This record gives sequence, C-alpha cells and structure tokens, in this order.
Amino acid sequence: AVVDRLRAGLAYEMSNGCANAKGKAFDDFQSFLTASLRELERSHASPMLAHMVRDSTVYGNLDVDRRQRLLQNMSTALPGVIQRGETAPPARSTQTPRAWSPPSAAPVVERAGATSVVSSNMGGVASGSKRTPAVAAAKTKEDAPKTKAPTVSRDSSEFPTIIVFDLETTGLSKEKSRIIELAAQSLSDPSAAFSTLVNPGRFTIPAAITSLTGITNSMVSASNVPSFAMAAEQLETFIESARQSRPGA
Repeated sequence: AVVDRLRAGLAYEMSNGCANAKGKAFDDFQSFLTASLRELERSHASPMLAHMVRDSTVYGNLDVDRRQRLLQNMSTALPGVIQRGETAPPARSTQTPRAWSPPSAAPVVERAGATSVVSSNMGGVASGSKRTPAVAAAKTKEDAPKTKAPTVSRDSSEFPTIIVFDLETTGLSKEKSRIIELAAQSLSDPSAAFSTLVNPGRFTIPAAITSLTGITNSMVSASNVPSFAMAAEQLETFIESARQSRPGA
C-alpha cells in the first residue's frame, strides 16, 4: 500500500509543477514524501532508500527544476529498490571457492625397460651388508589407463562471471573531479550491458573533457539523469542480476 501511495504521490506532485502542495493528511508534499519513504524503509531497507530519505528532507528548500529532477530520479530508482528488498540474496557457500583452472590431461607413462640395481656399498653402507635390489617395474603406454581429458567451454558452470566497467570523469583529480558516466559489460553474456550518465551536481564539465568524451553539461543536467548515489545503486543491481543469471563471481 505504501508503494502505491508513494507512486501516486510522486506522479501527482510532478504533474502539478512540483509545488510542494498541501495534502489531506500532511502540511506539504515534503512531509508526505519523507514519511512514506521512512515507512517503506522499514520493510525494504537499503543504502539507496536511506539516501532517498535524506534527499526528501530538503525537498522544500529546492527550486522547481531540482525538485523535478529529484522526483524523477526517485521514480526511476524506486522499482529497483523494491525488487532488491523483496528478493533475498542467494546463500553463499561457507567453503573457500577453488581457483578455476583448465583441467590437466591424463598422465602418460613412457616406455621403460626393467632395471635392477644392486649395490653392496651405497650411501656409506659397509661392504658385505645385505640390501634389497631396487627394481623398477616396466609399464608400456598400452598398459596406461586411457582417460579422455574433459573440456571446459564458455557455457560451463566452472567458467566464472566476468564484468568489466568503465567510467568518464570531469578530470583526473580525486578531490576536484566527479564521475559523469558509468558503463559495464558482462563478458560471460554479451547481451548484458549497463550504461548511464551521472549528474555531477555543482561540478561542471571542462571543454577539454567535452571534446574528448562528447558529454556536455546540458546532457548530465537533464532531469532524467541520476545522481552518483543512484547510478551506483543501479550498477550494483546490474552486477547482482548478472551474478544470479550465471554461477561464479
């Protein structure tokens, strides 16, 4: 019920120009939004939902454009938040996983002739002492067991899920630069891919970065572009979905 109320409230507020309107049971939309998200958090707790709750508490202080962007980002992220809360993560084995490696071929014993070595004075043994001769039994290649080496294909359950990701930033400084795009690709499933622009907030994209990446300030400031926290949550959801669709990690 709280999910339906929240969705209806978001749609109504956005259709009315994000005016922070007064409701039947709340003084303004911000109060309704914060209360609804906190109620949802009790049954669907997640870092993303906690971030949404924090954002909701400043809704009334934002201008109309930022309100619109915030509500659209929440509407986009809400289905993933609900799905993650309703789907328990798969239980993980307590055993230490084996490192994957290709299977080795069956050992082959080379042909050898029978040998016999008798020594009466070896390794400091006094002459005349009794020793048992060392005899190596001969085995031919025909006598060796015929075992076919197993093959491992990309569809084998032993092949791990591999995901690579890429990002674009406003620069190279970890203090002054921000991420403006996230992308990921599953090497185990070429059809599984993820990509999103990221709103860097008050940070702007230098002309040199725009020339290099083709990403402009107007693109990342669009109302449907998520913040980094929401984009990171979407990336985590993609990775978890890829892991559940194939064994390994």
